[in-house]
Amino acid sequence: MKNEKIMLKSGRGIIWIDPKILDFLENYVPWIHILEKKGACTDETCQVIYRATVDRYDPARSGECIEISSGNMKVMLQKDVYESIDNSRQEIYLTKSIAGGLKIKGFTYSP
Repeated sequence: MKNEKIMLKSGRGIIWIDPKILDFLENYVPWIHILEKKGACTDETCQVIYRATVDRYDPARSGECIEISSGNMKVMLQKDVYESIDNSRQEIYLTKSIAGGLKIKGFTYSP
């Protein structure tokens, strides 16, 4: 069926892909990775903020990745993302954002 979510196993976790983004993904492979950003405070005691994001997969800048695939659907995961999903048995969702890009829901990360 066209409206069923696509399930990709990521170790002991699951990545659900909304079928509404398949047309958007037709020309590239999504790469889920962690962005690190320094907190808003001005001293050195600020915690680093970790956020998962989705970009186009580019082997030249993506570093060590793990490929997850099922049928004709493929997603590349940064090694830390894969391990976090696997260790915590997470279920994450790859959906379309209001702005028309991709967003990740349900992912938590702690180094």
